[in-house]
Amino acid sequence: MTEFLGTLITEAAESDKPITVSTMLERGEELARANRSGSPEDRAAVLEMIASRYGALGDYTKAESLLESAVSLVTNSRDVALHAELNCVHAFVLANLGDPEAALHTISEAISRLDGDPQNAAYCLLYRSMIALDNHDGVNGYRDAEQALSRFQAAPHTSAADEGLFLGAVAMGHHLNGRNAEADRYFAEAMRKYREVGRDRSQNAMTVRNNWATVVEGAGAPKRALGLYDDILQTLKAQNPQGQPSPAYVGNRGRALEAIGRYEEARAAYEQELQVADEKQNHTGRAHALYGLASIAQLQHDPIASRQYLEQLAAALARVPSDGPPWLARTIVQARLDLDDGQFDVARTEFARVLDKEVNSALAVNAELGKAEAELLGGDAMVAEADARRALEMCTSMQGGIPYSAQTGQAWLLLGRALRTLGDERRAHDAFDQAIVDLSKTVDDTHPQLARARVLATETQQSG
Repeated sequence: MTEFLGTLITEAAESDKPITVSTMLERGEELARANRSGSPEDRAAVLEMIASRYGALGDYTKAESLLESAVSLVTNSRDVALHAELNCVHAFVLANLGDPEAALHTISEAISRLDGDPQNAAYCLLYRSMIALDNHDGVNGYRDAEQALSRFQAAPHTSAADEGLFLGAVAMGHHLNGRNAEADRYFAEAMRKYREVGRDRSQNAMTVRNNWATVVEGAGAPKRALGLYDDILQTLKAQNPQGQPSPAYVGNRGRALEAIGRYEEARAAYEQELQVADEKQNHTGRAHALYGLASIAQLQHDPIASRQYLEQLAAALARVPSDGPPWLARTIVQARLDLDDGQFDVARTEFARVLDKEVNSALAVNAELGKAEAELLGGDAMVAEADARRALEMCTSMQGGIPYSAQTGQAWLLLGRALRTLGDERRAHDAFDQAIVDLSKTVDDTHPQLARARVLATETQQSG
């Protein structure tokens, strides 16, 4: 492998033109496939290295082709550890290409042959954990991540940088089991490990930091999440000033800006996401950007623009199942527009339809909060109170131990409004105070919901 890298770097150094990453990978693949001088094991290891770079860039098809070749090279090898390792990596890539069940079976078989090899067993367990986590299987994902970390730390010779990846997997396991405070701690430790070895700008570190931000945002702390998203984009800009960031990173930042109340900045971020997604033909990014733009237009009282974006979103989702999360997210924005138009019964039905499909998710929380609003504006404060209490319970659960939550603050605000309509000024005031505590810690001071909570708290205090 050292000889191979030396050849590749020498060629790049002698070139009279700048060498891009993609060009170097293509040349590396060409050299690796043409070289017949080394042992099959050496050639397989080189192919695996190149495949891992393609995988990090999201090109799983190319990675799979290289790994298939690597596995075939060691079919008759006596190096059991290398054979098992390649099978695990190959299976993980196949899972990303849509065959997780077969991948899990292959990885489990490989693990059974690695009892005396904690390092390779650790990586195989990590891949199995990541497949489970990607499929929202928190129980098995956390179990495998914990075992993977334990075996990794017990191995005599390991990569210090890779420990961050193992810690990040454990963090995601905690998150999927509702323990966001523990997830927060493991994410912080993962990033500390990356910084220790100067790898905090690596692709793996970017992935861990993005997962951390997503978890923090989902727990109700968008202001903290925004700081993490900004770190990612600033790092990527420093690495490649002329490059375009991933649409997902830009869109995630837009979502955090929207949640803390910076609507103009959020709109600009979604517009950038849409531009980059269209350039890269990223259909998921395009749909996310259109949803964000529709949401922002509704919040800024521009129903015509919001409906236009929703129409474009419907076209973008033409091949997506009509009861899937993207369509349900679109339904929530449509329901909010109907609320603005005074069509409370229509909005209530739309929010209820989302709740029929989603449980314990951000979509379900938004739908429950929307349904409570529809009931309250429609004149049924008792049902609105019950809905607000359900939303409060859901939001508190999603916090997972994180101290403050913007969603929880919104639920307290709705509950207070319902209680006030029912004539309970004292408990309404207490609810408004709780809303202020949560919102003041998680959103901008100018956020409309925080401003409303403060006004209502003052009014109920005076009337009490």
